[in-house]
Amino acid sequence: ETVLEVGAGTGSTTQAVLPALANASVDYLCTDVSRYFSEQAAERLKDWPWVRHGVFDIDRPALAQGYPSQSWDLIVAGGVLNAARDTERSLATLLALLKPGGWLVFSEPTQEEFWVMASQAFMLNQASDERQLSSATFLDLSQWQSALARAGFHGNRSLPAATH
Repeated sequence: ETVLEVGAGTGSTTQAVLPALANASVDYLCTDVSRYFSEQAAERLKDWPWVRHGVFDIDRPALAQGYPSQSWDLIVAGGVLNAARDTERSLATLLALLKPGGWLVFSEPTQEEFWVMASQAFMLNQASDERQLSSATFLDLSQWQSALARAGFHGNRSLPAATH
């Protein structure tokens, strides 16, 4: 199995995911837009020597960065998609990277959360998607569902439920 993590930063999401994969035969590539953060993640994750580290920018075409289409069984993205300039375009890029039947698993805020905005505001790009019309930092659940559908994802599941 092949796993690509995008926007890994210093590896906090990675550190939560890896124990579940400890006994699996997995090719795991942990990436971030910044080589600095990728190196920080490599240091943090040194107990998992089978994890590879690299650079990937969700705002740039994958092939131009050396990532061929349909190469990954699973893509993990924790708190990075709202940092994309154009969320829908970035989702389409990730979809193209997935093998047929592959999964994108991501975690993003769906409402304006001060604590998240305060800790990440300096890393967020100027949005060129529907967020610029509302000056919102984050897409809400219905906007995510629409963006996923427009990017070509189907059979989406959202957890927790909208009523949570």
